[in-house]
Amino acid sequence: MPIQVRVLVNAELQEGRRIDLLLHQDYRNKLNLPSHFYCTLEHGGQQALCFCQIGNVGTPMLKVDQQTAQQLSLYDGQQLHLKISSRGRLLLGPILGILVSRHYSNTPEQLFGNLTTFCHEVSTAAQARYIETIIFTPEQLLKATDHRMEAFVYRHGIWSMVHCPLPHLVYNRLSSRIYEHSEAYQQLKAVLKRHHIPMFNENFLDKWQIHQTFAQQTELQPHLPTTTMFQNKASLRQMLKKYAILYLKPIHGSMGRGIYRIQRLTQVKNPYLLQYMTLHGLQQRSYPTFQRLIDSLRVRMKQPYLIQQGLLLIKQHGSTVDFRALVQKNGNESWSITSLVARFGSSNSIVSNVARGGHALNAQQALQTLHGWKGRAPTIQQLRQMALRVAEIFDQSIDGDFAELGIDLGVDIYGKIWILEVNSKPSKTDDTLLQERTITRPSVRKMLQYVLHRTQFLYETPASNSISGSLLQRRKRLGR
Repeated sequence: MPIQVRVLVNAELQEGRRIDLLLHQDYRNKLNLPSHFYCTLEHGGQQALCFCQIGNVGTPMLKVDQQTAQQLSLYDGQQLHLKISSRGRLLLGPILGILVSRHYSNTPEQLFGNLTTFCHEVSTAAQARYIETIIFTPEQLLKATDHRMEAFVYRHGIWSMVHCPLPHLVYNRLSSRIYEHSEAYQQLKAVLKRHHIPMFNENFLDKWQIHQTFAQQTELQPHLPTTTMFQNKASLRQMLKKYAILYLKPIHGSMGRGIYRIQRLTQVKNPYLLQYMTLHGLQQRSYPTFQRLIDSLRVRMKQPYLIQQGLLLIKQHGSTVDFRALVQKNGNESWSITSLVARFGSSNSIVSNVARGGHALNAQQALQTLHGWKGRAPTIQQLRQMALRVAEIFDQSIDGDFAELGIDLGVDIYGKIWILEVNSKPSKTDDTLLQERTITRPSVRKMLQYVLHRTQFLYETPASNSISGSLLQRRKRLGR
């Protein structure tokens, strides 16, 4: 239940004895507390044995002795949730940690690069919901000692680096796939495991692994483009015999990077057309022979790739169109659709990613403006149902802890829905394009609901009768 912390000097709490905590009387019945008792007060793993008294302290709040506040890294005016654990401890929280790759101290206005706006939005919205948010890098976590670490917090309109408790839950927003395969990342996960701190969206996804998993699901099989690994020129030649258009995608790629489109033309001098995107826009190369095409690809492809069937997706004015569903676990830890947008590729682009120059539009509006159907266009409900089933099956089939997914769906000119990709690190800019910047976006609100539920700070655990019994025994031992 929500509570505000007030930090006071010892003299203001003393009434003939030392009182570490003075708790508003409203909490006595709500949490089934005695009028005075000894307890362990815990804030993110930091603990202090305190003598607590219930009293009339004005508005509902927790008055804390200054020494205790310092011991637990609490500050005056802090707003948190209070609950009782099954072991009779008073717990303050939750603390949400956002793990980022780095911080840029020389550019405080963009302290976390393109995640700065998102981190600010989460921190501000979390404060209004009595959730503490800390932003930290892997290096900061690896240096943690005694349940304390250095992290960034947003207070009084500025970012500050402070000493704070370890978080109750971590949201992984690391941007480097390479780092996630490093020894340092394994050490980071070991630290979290040692402190029993869960981390959601813990890693990037492997496109080939996802395809193989979905291909085993009868329900999803008809909606998967034919896909195979690029092993040698024979594998590409075989796919080109079946399909006039192919896409080559890096299995560890994201944001449309490193994708190649191959088209097999007829009755032309150079029948093999290769297209790809650079910072300068669409690039095209044509080759007279299949061997020349392969030679060119081998120079460019420095990591494992898969080969995927090209689809006759619906287009607008020649631009590629697909649909991005942001699917998140809600306050009940069930998957739900947060947003669904249509993404239009830039002129002559082979991808529709907003990060690669595309633009987004409300999905319902997009379906109303798209033309060229040779069948019946899908409904919004059909798109939503497909995205939701993909998320549910993903959760049942893929190892790991995930609470949000970016699911890309394509629709061909016949109205059939195709599963194009699943992303575990959906962009924090794409789903803001249709939102007013003066409000908290729905994806942030839903994530905070999930945090409260996952950490169980929405629920009040009734105190057992032992809260005065066993704790009074401690009092005798301590002579207090």
